[in-house]
Amino acid sequence: MGALDHAGLAVTREFDGYGSYVRTEGDYEAFRKSVSGTVRKALRRGTSKLKRMSDVAMEISFGEEAQPEELVRLAEIEASSWKSRTGSSIKGDPDLLAFYKTLVKRLADAGWLEWCFLTGDGKTLAGQMSIRMAGSLVVWKVGYDEAYRKASPGSVLLEQRIKAAFESDQIDEVNWMTYYGWHEPWRASRRSYYNVYVSPRRPLPLLFFVWPRQILNLLRRVPGARATARRIKSLLGKETVS
Repeated sequence: MGALDHAGLAVTREFDGYGSYVRTEGDYEAFRKSVSGTVRKALRRGTSKLKRMSDVAMEISFGEEAQPEELVRLAEIEASSWKSRTGSSIKGDPDLLAFYKTLVKRLADAGWLEWCFLTGDGKTLAGQMSIRMAGSLVVWKVGYDEAYRKASPGSVLLEQRIKAAFESDQIDEVNWMTYYGWHEPWRASRRSYYNVYVSPRRPLPLLFFVWPRQILNLLRRVPGARATARRIKSLLGKETVS
């Protein structure tokens, strides 16, 4: 940021919410004891039900082993859950499916793609698509087979993946990138995210981009001015897209 300022550029930073993450350094058992009692109870119940199934296992593929075609597998189990009913599943949206096909192909080419699946009774019970890079495991997409929801396969898979991350010397954190209330029982930490805009310090960029965004940031801090801030943001969005 400082280097950009010294380069004669105008730098505007805007808060854009929080992201959740779990540091995977130290003792895993200490971490497990720190998660909420509700989560531990669900994990015990789910693990008990899974033990009644045959050949329960967690599969992890990364790097050259992570094939883009596994997206079909994840999309299938995701479509068996509530996401299908709300129309938010990958399989239910052709444009979204096309986007993810391109994404996983590029991630695989870069060596950053990871798949993690929980299987049992010859079926896929839950899955995660993640991006692994620079010591961070970013859990990007998750899904589970709703027919097995009483066994909490998604939560069991997440716990097992976090445990494996603690045991790995290549992963420092499990990162969700976003923030949801269900992250809190897992004792996830939060970090702030910002959008950073860089513009030349010339009259037109300052007048039509930099100063309006600075005014927007100020209005966000003033009680009762949020409607005005949203209107300015809408106008700026249309301008930046064009």
